[in-house]
Amino acid sequence: NNGSGFANGKFTAPVDGLYFFSCMMLSNANTRLFHNFRVNNTIIDGTRSEGHAVSGSYMTCTITMTYSLSASDYVDVYVRNNNAYGGVYTNFNGYLVG
Repeated sequence: NNGSGFANGKFTAPVDGLYFFSCMMLSNANTRLFHNFRVNNTIIDGTRSEGHAVSGSYMTCTITMTYSLSASDYVDVYVRNNNAYGGVYTNFNGYLVG
C-alpha cells in the first residue's frame, strides 16, 4: 500500500498514471453474483462479471482492468444485490503501471 491509496474499501490514486486492478469475489450459495469496477462512482463498462452458483454451490468471479487515473480519482468495486461474501473470500488489489 505504497502511498496509502487503499482505505475504506476503495483505492485513491496518489499520482496521475496508468493503473492495473483486479478483484476476486466468492458468491453466496445458490445466488447470482454481479460485480464491476467504478471510478469516481461511475461504473466502468467492460468490467462486469456475472456468475451463477447452483445446487448449494459457490462460485468465484474475477474482474480486471487497466485504467488511466488522475491524482485523487478513486476506484471501488460495486456489488449488485449484495450477493457476495466479504472478508477472506474477497480480494481487491491494484498497482501503478506507469
